[in-house]
Amino acid sequence: MDFSDAISCLAGVLEGGSSIENAVSQTYKDMLISHSRESSIMQELKVINTQVGNNIRIEDAFIDMARRTDIEDVRSFADVFATAKRTGGNIMAIIRETSGTIRTKTEVSRELRTMMASKKFESDIMRVIPYLMLGYLRLSSPSLLEPLYGNITGIMFMSAMLVMYIAMSFMAARIVKIKI
Repeated sequence: MDFSDAISCLAGVLEGGSSIENAVSQTYKDMLISHSRESSIMQELKVINTQVGNNIRIEDAFIDMARRTDIEDVRSFADVFATAKRTGGNIMAIIRETSGTIRTKTEVSRELRTMMASKKFESDIMRVIPYLMLGYLRLSSPSLLEPLYGNITGIMFMSAMLVMYIAMSFMAARIVKIKI
């Protein structure tokens, strides 16, 4: 998210007509308003500014940042940025597109996590309900459960149902453990 904020800010500064090197410096200053100096993105921007000040090419500084952070979106941006810089591509369009892509990916990921949390909660409730129902029936009307637990056929049937229920509970637990 912080990288996406930085890229969006960088795009805004570049639209003002700054060079990419000056835009990174201005992005650092602008991001100080919403981020602390100790945040990881601010530390990375500071390193990039230092590298550019030491005559390291901006694309090499972004590639170095991608190596340090080991984040897929940063690596992709650095690779595309370096290629565009070498070949004379439209840096503004690349930065704008990268920002939009990262924001969309983040929003989709957040929505998926929310849906998965909801489904996990539903799954947890569904695993508890049969025990609650059996407890309620046992307390309120024990004669209703007599055919299920009072003879060998009922015991075998309910044991088979218990095995199936446990298997389904494990399957439900595995389904909601999907990594996003």
